[in-house]
Amino acid sequence: MSPFGALIILVGLGALLDAIGLLAFWNSFSRWWPALIIVAGLFSWYLTPRSVAGPLVTILIGFGLLVRTLDLVGGQFYAVLWPSSIILIGAWLLVRAPHFHAGEFAGGAFRAFVIFRGSERRISAVGFQGGNVTAILGGVRLDLRGTTYANGATLNLFTAMGGIEVIVGTDVRVTVEGTAIGGGWEDRTQPHPQATQSLRIRGTSLLGEVEVKS
Repeated sequence: MSPFGALIILVGLGALLDAIGLLAFWNSFSRWWPALIIVAGLFSWYLTPRSVAGPLVTILIGFGLLVRTLDLVGGQFYAVLWPSSIILIGAWLLVRAPHFHAGEFAGGAFRAFVIFRGSERRISAVGFQGGNVTAILGGVRLDLRGTTYANGATLNLFTAMGGIEVIVGTDVRVTVEGTAIGGGWEDRTQPHPQATQSLRIRGTSLLGEVEVKS
């Protein structure tokens, strides 16, 4: 079952109860809607526990918006909070950028974290184990053609308002387990009938797109 579909049903039910006067749904929704962003981040973290950065940023954004909509802090404090948060994120990126600009491949695993930028990487390796890819307001293109895979190879993906494209060879069967929240997943792989290798791709797209193809 799609969590996004269930969410739409709940919102529609709340709107219906509001229309017939049984529940002040829109009044509550206008104050608590950022909690949905927090839940999306937590859900993504649950699905891909090794991919921390993307879900954590999503949770922090949702928390900051919730603080504002619930009026938990004064307007002046909130006005200072956002610029300070942007400065901290920028400083963190300056420190981490050399490690995550194009992604790093080590120990049979690929790891990439991009924000406000794009990254392309081609990997032709033996015994590829998987890895973690996060794209926030940016994009990642990962080409795995020519790669052989270890048993249980799993690639965890997370994108928020960005995009991830994974290209594999026809000699591998890909199992895609993606959750889309206001975004989309597309599996366009065309494995050869005699393909014996396997790769598992799982993760979450929040207002973003993920495409897996061969």
